[in-house]
Amino acid sequence: MSNYRNTTINTTNTLAGIAAFALILIGLYYIASFVFKVLYFVAPVLLIITLLLNYRIVTDYLAGLVDTLRRNPVMGILGILLTVVAYPVVIFMLFGKALLVRKVQRMQTQFQEQFAPPKESEAFSEYEEIKTDEPAMREEMPPIEEKAKQQRNQYDQFFEK
Repeated sequence: MSNYRNTTINTTNTLAGIAAFALILIGLYYIASFVFKVLYFVAPVLLIITLLLNYRIVTDYLAGLVDTLRRNPVMGILGILLTVVAYPVVIFMLFGKALLVRKVQRMQTQFQEQFAPPKESEAFSEYEEIKTDEPAMREEMPPIEEKAKQQRNQYDQFFEK
């Protein structure tokens, strides 16, 4: 048996791998550009639906941009530019947030209805008070007998305080 190691590199496999990777990247680019074009045309409709669902989400986003602009002008300008350039993606994210907030609010109301305390009319059930002449007395228990102490072991002195 020889301990010879083959160190030759198969350039065909390497080039095929690089070509496959490049094709995958090109495919992902075309898919992303298609999605961006669709969002570009759907964005105004999504913005209107977002405003109808919960206008506070859009106003909070804009207020956050203004707050960032006040705290850190460079990051604020960068955020505004990114919002303008990628507005279809931003509007899609705001639409998703509006749907999520709406779903959470519905679940919260269902939870509150399910586990809410009963109303005033349902709070108390009718009951009848039973009067007794004398309270029931317990019989006195006999005193506890103490066990006889065993003889002390010579090692007990080590455990006493």
